[in-house]
Amino acid sequence: MTMKHKTILLVVLFFIVIALIDGLFIIISKNSYPGTVTENPYQKGLNYNNVLNQSALQELSEYHIETKATRLSDNKFKYIVVIRKSGSYVPDAEVMLNVVRPLGEYNDFQVTLNNNGNGLYHSELSFPKKGQWEIRASIIHNGNSLYHKERINVDPM
Repeated sequence: MTMKHKTILLVVLFFIVIALIDGLFIIISKNSYPGTVTENPYQKGLNYNNVLNQSALQELSEYHIETKATRLSDNKFKYIVVIRKSGSYVPDAEVMLNVVRPLGEYNDFQVTLNNNGNGLYHSELSFPKKGQWEIRASIIHNGNSLYHKERINVDPM
């Protein structure tokens, strides 16, 4: 085999290796990413504008919301919400949590918090995966809708 043939063979082998690596990347990306980040993105954007408007109005209201997440084990937390209106505790609200993975892995779940009275609402949350989670609290009291949002990290202890 001449030097010219060896050079051509090396160039062809180089491009075959590149094609194989590209194929591997395509297979990995298709298996690790579902494709659609969000359904109906335009409508969700409009809905988010409404949430921003409600949030601005909520800041002007007399309600005050406090939260606390206490780790019980690797993936289990006790989540507490305290609601006050004009400095007094609100004992008769409905509190629903929508727990969402910001990465869109569709492991979302909902929890209704237990009412302890005295404006204290709690529940235990078990997260199916570690990582960052967003907790969105929807609170209804006397026809008023309130919202609170925070992120927590679920990492091994």
